[in-house]
Amino acid sequence: MEILKPNFSYDILTKIIVAGTTNVGKTFFMKRIQYYSEGEVFNIQNLDKSYIPTIGRDFTVFNLNIKDKLFKVQLWDVSGEEKWEDTVYYLARGAGAILLFYDSFNRKSFLKAIEFYTNLYKSYPKSIYVLIKGKYDLPFKAENTNDIVSDEEALEFANKNEIIFAHLSNFEKYETGIIELFEKIFLKYLELSQI
Repeated sequence: MEILKPNFSYDILTKIIVAGTTNVGKTFFMKRIQYYSEGEVFNIQNLDKSYIPTIGRDFTVFNLNIKDKLFKVQLWDVSGEEKWEDTVYYLARGAGAILLFYDSFNRKSFLKAIEFYTNLYKSYPKSIYVLIKGKYDLPFKAENTNDIVSDEEALEFANKNEIIFAHLSNFEKYETGIIELFEKIFLKYLELSQI
């Protein structure tokens, strides 16, 4: 499986929504996808210098080849600021997958991901949901231990709700993590769609 530049030819068109509070790794994730789809080499130092948080929403398109099916994927990132929350619910209509990011050193971000899931699932139960622990390999930064969300707690929530749980590294393992994540999502998509 590989992430490819978008083109006019595809078998399946799908939309993925990226949601979560501010500073949980959503923009970083989007930038990595944009680099992959353009066939460019990603350098974290370059992103650090040019980083601008998402204002409102961001959008990218790429193709993905898996099991002899060519997916054209529309990937939407919505700002984590509270005033943009309604946009998440609006864009989620018809989404093949919804990625819910949180920071394991910030319990509020985890609780917000749970809230997004609870509210979105009521309207969009057929979407594939993914709980993503971003920034897990950054240096310890919790203000106090009550802010920390353990993997066991997050995994328990994911298993209880039958959603995918994933880690995304901010460093060298990121490429593998993205490929593995998309494989899980789209294999599940093909299974549920029976295509």
